[in-house]
Amino acid sequence: MSKTNKNVIQEAFILAQVECEKRRSELLRFIKIGAKKPGGGYEIMLDESAGEAVKAVEAVEKHVAAIQKDYEHYQKLLSPEGSMDAILNSMARSQRVISESDFAARKATENAIKTHAGLDVRACEELPAVAELIQKRDHAKGTYSPQVDALKDRVSKIRALESKYASEN
Repeated sequence: MSKTNKNVIQEAFILAQVECEKRRSELLRFIKIGAKKPGGGYEIMLDESAGEAVKAVEAVEKHVAAIQKDYEHYQKLLSPEGSMDAILNSMARSQRVISESDFAARKATENAIKTHAGLDVRACEELPAVAELIQKRDHAKGTYSPQVDALKDRVSKIRALESKYASEN
């Protein structure tokens, strides 16, 4: 069973968390128990040689936070559709509306040119039936082109995040 790209990011997050816990447990060997506190308990101190271990824990914690931030951004990019397939389907439907309206306008113009041999292209485009289809085409382009551009941008960002974590694993 192949992993989904969402799982690749989740797996990277889990691996980073495991690494963080490992580094934290390594830090335990640098803990020294100090003097007894007046109110009870003991002072806890880190050995002076714990510097590198502390830096390692801090670095892994930053990495975990970065992955978590990327995953939240990934989820935001996927919504409201919820999946890459749904985004791609939405984009394909919008592109199809544009291309079908463009085809209908071009076809009507070609037919008008054939039917009205004495008219030039501009005059054929002004015929009511052709003008209506051109108006529908322009409306479809004005409505759906921004949607397609926005979806393409989201797909690009999603794929960038997916490839970032696919190459880490």
